[in-house]
Amino acid sequence: MKKTANNQDLITKMELVKELAKKSKLTHSVAKSILNNLLDIIERNLKKEKRLQIIGFGSFYTKQKPARTAINPNTRKPIQVPEKKLVKFAPGKALREAVNKK
Repeated sequence: MKKTANNQDLITKMELVKELAKKSKLTHSVAKSILNNLLDIIERNLKKEKRLQIIGFGSFYTKQKPARTAINPNTRKPIQVPEKKLVKFAPGKALREAVNKK
């Protein structure tokens, strides 16, 4: 299993596919197709600025970050940073409780 920069275990997309296939008794290709379709649906709806809510799990949504002036750390001169959309995730109550369960 891979590790992140702060030494957390990293689950890759392929590992998710393997686990989905095993847990659901599906072939690898069917599980991969299901996961890809789900990710496509999430992406498509976020592009339309729709909020995706999965009760008990959480919500995916976008938030507009306004344009701002920042300082270039190399030149110390101000630069304009354009506005951009951020993708956010808010965990649901059941997920928060499950993660914090001891």
